[in-house]
Amino acid sequence: MVPLSGNLTVCGQQFWLGPDRAGATVTLWADTTVVHLLTNGVRLKTVPSRLTVAHLQRLLDEGGRPAGPPPIPTGQPGDPIEVDRTVNATGLICLAGRQHPIGYHLAGRRLTVRLDGGLLQLIENGVLMRSLPNPLTPAEQARIRDARPAGPPPTPAPEPVRVQRRISCRGSLTVAASTSG
Repeated sequence: MVPLSGNLTVCGQQFWLGPDRAGATVTLWADTTVVHLLTNGVRLKTVPSRLTVAHLQRLLDEGGRPAGPPPIPTGQPGDPIEVDRTVNATGLICLAGRQHPIGYHLAGRRLTVRLDGGLLQLIENGVLMRSLPNPLTPAEQARIRDARPAGPPPTPAPEPVRVQRRISCRGSLTVAASTSG
């Protein structure tokens, strides 16, 4: 049960759920690597676990039950992952503790960031908004909070992409790294 403070503590690990969830029953699916917090079978959040085997045994001894399979698949190292992020006012998102520029024109939008090998894709409502090189190492990707195994690849926007370019003082125009003039 979530206390009035909204800060649930289990075996010394704290889980911030907010005072608006006070009194709600939360189920924890836990192992020594990850803790999934669920309410009515719906995942609220996933956080790295600080629980030891002794903590898990204590929870079982105090009336906990064996967890069974994880509520969301964990995937394999190197598999594509997704995470939701809001783009800040200067066009940056935070991944693995660092700010990454993705474009100020996306400021304020809540996007799904898909990391697949060397590719970072920005997705909004299932539509691919932008693709960039992946700036993260596999070790950094493993540290991303709230990451989940990726779903199917995004679809490109149905309409053609429109861009504006300024012609230089020399009369040349650059489109897709190709200059004409």
